[in-house]
Amino acid sequence: MCFYLVQTDYYWFVKTPSWRKLRLIYLLFGLLAFMMVLDFFVDKEVDCTVTSVKRIVQSHNNASGNIHFTYLIATDEVEFYSSSKFARSISAGEKVKLRISLIFGEINQATVRNLSETYSLRWATGIGLPFVCIVILGISIWRKGSFGWIAILALIGNLFLICG
Repeated sequence: MCFYLVQTDYYWFVKTPSWRKLRLIYLLFGLLAFMMVLDFFVDKEVDCTVTSVKRIVQSHNNASGNIHFTYLIATDEVEFYSSSKFARSISAGEKVKLRISLIFGEINQATVRNLSETYSLRWATGIGLPFVCIVILGISIWRKGSFGWIAILALIGNLFLICG
C-alpha cells in the first residue's frame, strides 16, 4: 500500500506542514543532535574519592539463571555503575577521575590509575544515535524528504534516555 501515488497536501488525514516549516523543524532537531554530540566531547574533569563499591544482585526471570550482578561505585560527588573489571580494580578511599558532561550531567569516562572506562550506552547516546540523526535530517533537508520524522522520534527517545 503506497500513500505517495497522488500528490496531495494531506498525509493520514492530517494537513502536512509546508516545506519551509518542515525544514525549520528539521534544523531545530539537527541542532539538538549536534548539542548531544558536543555534550559528549565538551566535559569537565572532577577528582573524587571513592566511598564504597557495592555489588548488587538483580533478579529477573530470564535464561541467564534469573540473576545478574551490577556494580555501583559511590564517590563523594556522584554514584555510577561500572563493569566488574573496573569495580574490582578499585577500592574505597582511592581517587577516581571523572569526566562529566556539562549539559546533561552524564559521566562520560571514569579513570583510576591506568584503567579507564566509558559506559557503552553513553557511546551510543552521546555519539552514535545523534550522528545518525544528523545524517538523516541532512539528507531530508537536501532531498526535501519527509522521512526526517524517524530521526526526530529517535532524538526524542534519546533525550528521555539521557535525562531520565
